[in-house]
Amino acid sequence: MEPGGAQMAAIKLMRGLTKRGYNAKIFFLYSKRPIPGIPIQFRVLTTYKPKHLWFFPVLLFQLFKVLKKEKPDTVISFTYYANIMTQLVAFLTGVSSRIASQRSVRNGYPFIAKILDQLLGTLGIYTHNIMVSKTAMDSFKNCPKAYKRRFSVVYNGIMPEQGNTVPWNLREKIDTIREKDSIIISVGRLSYPKNHQILIRALENLPSVHFVLIGEGELHNELIKLAIEKKIEKRFTILPEVKNDDVIGIVSQGDIFVFPSLYEGMSNSLIEALFANIPILASNIPSNKEVLCENADDQPGNLLSSNDVFAWQNAISSILGDQAKRDDLVKQARRLSKRFTIDKMIQGFENVI
Repeated sequence: MEPGGAQMAAIKLMRGLTKRGYNAKIFFLYSKRPIPGIPIQFRVLTTYKPKHLWFFPVLLFQLFKVLKKEKPDTVISFTYYANIMTQLVAFLTGVSSRIASQRSVRNGYPFIAKILDQLLGTLGIYTHNIMVSKTAMDSFKNCPKAYKRRFSVVYNGIMPEQGNTVPWNLREKIDTIREKDSIIISVGRLSYPKNHQILIRALENLPSVHFVLIGEGELHNELIKLAIEKKIEKRFTILPEVKNDDVIGIVSQGDIFVFPSLYEGMSNSLIEALFANIPILASNIPSNKEVLCENADDQPGNLLSSNDVFAWQNAISSILGDQAKRDDLVKQARRLSKRFTIDKMIQGFENVI
C-alpha cells in the first residue's frame, strides 16, 4: 500500500467494477505508506514492509487464508511480486479466473521476478495476462509462446471530473513562487527512473521558472541537495503526495507539465496531465510516445531526449514564450485524452473477466 500508479489503477478498477454490479474487494499485501484520501474500504494483509525471506511464507499463508475464505470467481493482481504470489495461491485454492496485470516494462523487474513470472505465466498459472500498454507488451516479446498467448492490452483510465474540488491555490500555498515566475510541474515518485534531476539542472538557465514536484520517495534529500548545489533551491518545491482526486486540479494550475522519465510501463501521471488543460513536455521513451502520439510514425516536438538538459531548457522557454504553441499542445492533449477514459479501462478488464 502506497500512493503509486498501480495502486491507483487497482482502486479505480475496484470502484468501477462495484458500480457495474460486481462484489469487488481490494487487498494490499503490506503497508508501505498511507494513501491520502483513499475513497474505499480495503484490507492490508501485513502491516510492515518485507525485509527478510521469512516474510514471504507469511504473506503466502495470509493470502491462502483470504482466498479460502472469500472464494472469489476471479482474482486480479497488480505488479510483479503480487502477480507471482497471489496467482500461485489462487491456483492452489481453486480460483478459476486468475488475471495478472503487468504495470511496467520487463527490464525493470528484478531477476528472480522475471524468472518466476515467466514460469507461472508459461505454465498457465495466469489464465490471462493484462499489459498496461503496448510498450509493456513489447518488453515481453522474448518470452515463450505459451506465455504470450494470454496477453491483452488495457490502458489506464482517468476520471475527468477529478480535480474540480482542490481547496487551495498553488501560488498561495507556495510562498517562494514569485509573481513573475512561470510554473513547471511534475508528478511522480522521487526515484531514479523518474529522472527529475534533469529538470533541476535545466532551471539553472531558466531564472523566471519555478519547478513544483508532487511526490515522495527515496531521492527526496538528493534532489534537495542538487537544487542547493545549482543555487535554485528557492525555485524548487517538493509537495508531499496529495489525494489522487486533487492531482488534475493541481496540475492544471501550472504552465507546463514536465515528465522526463527514463522508462515507464504506462504513466498515470502523464495520462492525468492530458485532462489538465496544460501543455506537456515528456521524454521520448516508447510508453510516453504511445500516450502522446496518435500514430506510430508521429514525431511531435513535445517529446525530448531524457538526457539532454539544453533540449529541456529550450523547449520550456519556447513554450512559455509562444501562446499559439501552448494552445496547440493543449488541443492535442484534449484529443488524446479520449483514449484513456475510466469506462474504457473498466470495460477492458470486464472483457477479460
